[in-house]
Amino acid sequence: LVVNYNESSDDEKSSPETPSQEMCADDIQPRFLVAIISRRSRHRAGMRYKRRGVDESGKVANYVETEQLIHVHSHTLSFIIVRGSVPLFWSQVGYRYNPRPRLDKPEKETISSFADHFQEQLKIYRKQVIISLVDQTGREKIIGDAFLRQVLLYNNPKLTYVTFDFHEHCRGMKFENVQTLTDAIADIITDMKWGWFDQAGEICKQEGIFRVNCMDCLDRTNVVQAAIARVVMEQQLKKLGVMPPEQPLPQKCYRIYQIMWANNGDTISRQYAGTAALKGDFTRTGERRLAGVMKDGYNSANRYYLNRFRDAYRQAVIDLMQGSPVTEDLYSIFSKEKEHEALQKRNQRSQQEQISFLLQNYMKLLLPGDEKFHGGWALIDCDPSLIDATHRDVDVLLLLSNCAYYVAYYDDEVDKVNQYQRLELEDLEKIEIGPEPTFFGKPKFTCMRLHYKHNGASGYFHTLRAVIRNPEEDGKGERVLESQQTS
Repeated sequence: LVVNYNESSDDEKSSPETPSQEMCADDIQPRFLVAIISRRSRHRAGMRYKRRGVDESGKVANYVETEQLIHVHSHTLSFIIVRGSVPLFWSQVGYRYNPRPRLDKPEKETISSFADHFQEQLKIYRKQVIISLVDQTGREKIIGDAFLRQVLLYNNPKLTYVTFDFHEHCRGMKFENVQTLTDAIADIITDMKWGWFDQAGEICKQEGIFRVNCMDCLDRTNVVQAAIARVVMEQQLKKLGVMPPEQPLPQKCYRIYQIMWANNGDTISRQYAGTAALKGDFTRTGERRLAGVMKDGYNSANRYYLNRFRDAYRQAVIDLMQGSPVTEDLYSIFSKEKEHEALQKRNQRSQQEQISFLLQNYMKLLLPGDEKFHGGWALIDCDPSLIDATHRDVDVLLLLSNCAYYVAYYDDEVDKVNQYQRLELEDLEKIEIGPEPTFFGKPKFTCMRLHYKHNGASGYFHTLRAVIRNPEEDGKGERVLESQQTS
C-alpha cells in the first residue's frame, strides 16, 4: 500500500511558504526529482493502542517501509528505511492519557516470535541496524530493556543495535541534537550504501537497512528517519556531482525536502493514531515553534479521544475486513451497542407509558361528562413566537372529542398542564399541512396548522408538529406521533 507520494513541484503548490522548484533549481544544476514512497504492511494492522508489538508469526504493528528516490537524467538512486513496533509481546491498556506499557509474555515465550521477525528481515535486507529511540528511564524502560535482552539472546552478527534516548538528548525541544546520532552512525550510513540504477542496470546495491522505532513508531521515528535520509541524499547528490563536495544541501531545496518528509510522517500517523504526527513542525521547518507545541497538544488530546471512543470500533472493522478472528474489543463493542439499544427501547416504552397516562389523566380532567373522547396526541407547538418552540420535549396535548378539541400546554418541569384552550369544532375553519415556519435556514419538520375563529373573528391558528425522537441517540431522526385513542 502506497501511503504517500510527493514530488517537489506538487508540494510547492500546496504550501505557500515553500519556494518554487525553479528557485531550488537556481542553486543546484541539473534539476532533479525526489519522491518518497511508504509501503505499509497488511500484517498486524490496526490502531495505535489496539495493535502493539509482535504476533505469534513474527509480524509487528505499524510496520512501514519508506523509500526515498532521486532521479537525475538517466540515474535513479534509492534509499530504503523501515519502522516497526518493538517486536515483543507488549501492550498499553486502560483509558489513561498515557497508559503504562507492560509485557504480556515472559522472555522465553517471546524468543521464537522475535527470531521469526528478524529472520524475515534479514532474509529481505541481509543486514539490519536497529535504532531504538525508546526512553532508557521512566515508564518506557521496561520495553527498552526487554528489547535489548532479546537482541543479545538472538546474537546474530548481521544485526546491530543502536540506542538513542531521544527525549534525553533532545531535552528542551532541541531536536537539532538528532545530529549527534547521525554523526555517530556516519560510518554505518556510508558502509550501508544505497541503490543506484541507470539505463544499463544496477550500479550499486544497498547493503542492509535501518530499522527505526520509538514506542508508537511515529513522532520521534519521523524526525530521525528524515535526518538519516537527508544525510544519504546529500551523499548521493555529491556522488553524482550535483552538489559540491563540502557544501550542505541548499536551504531552499532542504525546505522542500523537509515538507515532503513531514507530509509522509503525517500520513503514516493518521492511519495508525488518527491524527497528524507530533513534532511535525521541526520535520517541516527545522525549527521547534510555539505554534507547533500548541498543535502537538491538540493532537495529543485528539489521540486520547480517538483511543477512548473510536479506535476499538475501527480496530474491529479492520479485523473483519482482513478476516482476522473476532477480538475481545469487538465483543465489547457489540455488547455495548446491544445494551444501548435495549436502554433506548426501555426509555421509549417508559416515555410512551408516561404520555398515555397524561392523555388519560387530562381527558378526565378537561372533558365534560357529556362529550365523547375520540383521541389524544402528544405534540410540539412550533409557533416561532413561543419560547418553547425549540424544546424537543412534549409541550402540547391535543385532545379531540365529538364537540371540540383541546390544546393543553404541558410544563414538564412542574409535570402538569398550566393552561389550555377549548375550541368548538364548528369554529375550526381549515387544516393545513406544510413546512415548519422558521426565521432562519431551511425548515426541518412538517407541521399541521389548525385555523379557527375566536369570537367570530378569523385569523387565529395553532401550529403543531409531531414529537421527534432524538437523532443524536439513535441516528435516525424518526418522527413519532404519540397518540391515545378510544374506539
